[in-house]
Amino acid sequence: MNCIAWIALLFGTAPAQGNGAEFSAALEPAEIIKKAEAALKDTQTVRYRFEQRGRTPEDDQVPRVDGEVILSGYRNFLVEKFRLDVKVRPPDKEESVLKAGADGSIVYLFDVPNKKVYADMDPAVMGSQYKVIGDLMLAGLVSPDPFEYEKKAEKIEYRGRVPVEKEECDSVGFVIGGGWGEIVWFFGKKDSLPRRVDWVFKTPEGKMEGKSTVIRDLQRNPSLPPDVFKLVVPEGFTRTDDFAP
Repeated sequence: MNCIAWIALLFGTAPAQGNGAEFSAALEPAEIIKKAEAALKDTQTVRYRFEQRGRTPEDDQVPRVDGEVILSGYRNFLVEKFRLDVKVRPPDKEESVLKAGADGSIVYLFDVPNKKVYADMDPAVMGSQYKVIGDLMLAGLVSPDPFEYEKKAEKIEYRGRVPVEKEECDSVGFVIGGGWGEIVWFFGKKDSLPRRVDWVFKTPEGKMEGKSTVIRDLQRNPSLPPDVFKLVVPEGFTRTDDFAP
């Protein structure tokens, strides 16, 4: 599963700090990033729940997404295995279920309404959902260098201390060159683990749009069933190696 394209997508987005940030001149962004990298050191697998929303009321075209992701393994810029199970609520549309995964050999996508499972060695089997799924996965959490791409930003700055669901967090902004936007990570004051990430990015229409993802119940190297990533075709579903629309 090629994360490079996905992280590049993440770079095409940008976050902004929350309102009412408390600043501390003693904190340097490099120090905060270093602590976050240390907190994620030797992470082979992560399991977390998340909630994604538009960053501001004006970002009303951003789908509301809630669910769980499990990521495992990172080699040659690839996430080796993953499982994603979320609910998606696009603006003015009905809620839908998005389920997908990879077991290290094949990638698969469930088409729940039509009772199909698209499965193949090529990640493109996920069709139009390929970029959507990649955008929802925080692949850097299992990378040896979690913030490798963010650290190449044109400007990196401390954005202050803000609460994320009652957890005090230090926020660091990564401004992307060319006016494409920025990314803001929020790291827990107590354990330096990521609690939230915001993106502000330029759409194809040239509009700046923002979204915010809150990370909940982040588990590092959790105990998992050995078949957690295995494709199991539900009764009544048909498996196909055709590519999804």
